[in-house]
Amino acid sequence: MSLKTILSNHPNQPDQLIGILLELQAEKDRSFVTEEEAREIANHLGVTESRVCAVLSFYSFFATEPRGKHVIRVCKDVPCHVVDDFDVLKTVEEFLGVKAGQTTANQKFTIETSSCLGCCDHGPAMRIDETLYVDLTADRVRAIIADIRG
Repeated sequence: MSLKTILSNHPNQPDQLIGILLELQAEKDRSFVTEEEAREIANHLGVTESRVCAVLSFYSFFATEPRGKHVIRVCKDVPCHVVDDFDVLKTVEEFLGVKAGQTTANQKFTIETSSCLGCCDHGPAMRIDETLYVDLTADRVRAIIADIRG
């Protein structure tokens, strides 16, 4: 779906900004928003481009640079860290061969950290795209990624 189509499905109201950005990012293989797209969204909503860019930079789930087809977010907040007896982030990094903030050479995975994924009672946790994985073990982390890898 093109940006023009997405914009046509949303009224020209500033409160539509996050929804438009989420929808646009979800439609793209590399899951990011370009400067030109930010400008077009600002024009559609009648807000400044700086407002759109502020939202893009404030929320960690938005990106302005290309990411992998699958974005892995590992929770690093205190509740997950306390129950994380094997280090989820290190397991993911070693399994994929890249560090947090990087994308695999085949552009399939990007690793990111998150301050909270909202499931503190079932940590450690990670989110891959829109799917949340909780009560993780090192073997389960590797199996989940291997399954997505194909």
